[in-house]
Amino acid sequence: MARLEIDLGTRPSGVGGDTPRSAMVKLNAMTEELYKGDALSKASGWGASAPIAMKPSDSADALPAINGLFMFGNGGASLPSSYVFIIQTVSSAGGGYVRQVAFDLLSEREWSRQFAQGAIAKPWQSGVYGELDISSALTLRHRLKTFNPYTYIADIDDVTAAQVPGYGYVSLNTKGTIPPGYAYGVVNTVLNPSDQVFQDFVGLTGLPGATQNAFRRTGYGTGETRWGPWRLIMDSASALQPVNESERSGLMDVTIMNGNAAVWRYKNGKAVINIWTGTSVSLQPGDIISQVVALPIQIVDARFAVCDVNFQPTISYDHYGINTKWVNGDGTSVGFTCRNGATAQQFTNFKVQVVGAWK
Repeated sequence: MARLEIDLGTRPSGVGGDTPRSAMVKLNAMTEELYKGDALSKASGWGASAPIAMKPSDSADALPAINGLFMFGNGGASLPSSYVFIIQTVSSAGGGYVRQVAFDLLSEREWSRQFAQGAIAKPWQSGVYGELDISSALTLRHRLKTFNPYTYIADIDDVTAAQVPGYGYVSLNTKGTIPPGYAYGVVNTVLNPSDQVFQDFVGLTGLPGATQNAFRRTGYGTGETRWGPWRLIMDSASALQPVNESERSGLMDVTIMNGNAAVWRYKNGKAVINIWTGTSVSLQPGDIISQVVALPIQIVDARFAVCDVNFQPTISYDHYGINTKWVNGDGTSVGFTCRNGATAQQFTNFKVQVVGAWK
């Protein structure tokens, strides 16, 4: 309240001034406010040993608008931890700003936040206690499991002091060389500036229920860092991806072609082709047939390719069977001959397998 002036009246008797009772009423009102303020100041930890004790039903969003020390010793609402000291400072009694710093009673963790009085309180932001350099700070954040990759990387190739070690988000605004096929991701950087540097990258696409590919690269340079290429990290998903010449390539793939051919390709260039048809051929005793079968992909350097042919008889196994088989020089087809025995019969279940190279 404002100070209450006691009217002393006219000298020397005080005629027209406050009566003794009205003067005491004013004195009581002012001393009551003074005592309340002194008790609250001491209770809030400023000059006393005990903070203001809060109940589990109290909220950190609605503390009294005073400068003080509060203690939540058994839970409460809008707290960063169930057991905390909160130091609060306010800029004015109403319409000002509130600054709160919270200390965990069971560890060295701390949090802080600031918001306008009467507005919705902002979330608590984790802080680092007792650390002087960024390396030690990041180590503590990892140990306390308070680290989150909320840093957005400006330049993924930058390994100067401006680059934040540890985890960070990669977005459309990130400069530098990002692994092929991705615009978003999370990168972890471990570096010794102007020397060795290492990065892990995991792509993000926003697709639910999908785990994206991971990449790794290293770099070195005493002046300007020279990066090596991103290398796809092989796992149970990325190994079975389409095989191609880019860095985003699996170790092996399989493709069904023309409805009757399966083609397996491997990163080292090996190819295995299986072809099946419903071909059925009737042969008289001693008959010979010659067949050429087109391949669904071209085999590179037919000198190192081999093939096998299966042609099953229907009556007698007393026959000459497959006499010869070969891969044609241009790698686009295979040929074979088959000679029957003494019994006229059909040959069915025709299959061809070719092992060669696709690149």
